Amino acid sequence: MRSFGATFLPPNNRFHTIRHLAALAVVIDHAFIISGHQHALSYIGFQIGLGRLGVAVFFVLSGALITASFLNSRSWSDFVWRRFLRIYPAYLVCLLLTALVIGPAFVALADGFSSGTLRSYFSERPTPVRYVFSN
Repeated sequence: MRSFGATFLPPNNRFHTIRHLAALAVVIDHAFIISGHQHALSYIGFQIGLGRLGVAVFFVLSGALITASFLNSRSWSDFVWRRFLRIYPAYLVCLLLTALVIGPAFVALADGFSSGTLRSYFSERPTPVRYVFSN
């Protein structure tokens, strides 16, 4: 029989499976809402939506994993540095992608690719560069 502590070691736990199921619950609930229906669980009498339940499970597991990361870090600064390296690069990519690819694409699609559309997107205030640096 495994010890309680050994149960939570990465090869033994099922945190990734539970996190995937929680994310799937959010996707399913959003699919119900987007298609014009009520929350997925409302049909069987639940007062909470499947998506909210999935988000709550995800936050609880994330809190446990972040706490474990802190407890396994050598110091507070080591923990903060590792969190920074885990979060910031993806955040920066998302920010740049939004400002420099998705934004211009939506503006061009909305105006039917008329001339000057992208020029005005990059010159009107707030500019995409200002958006990136302010975030």
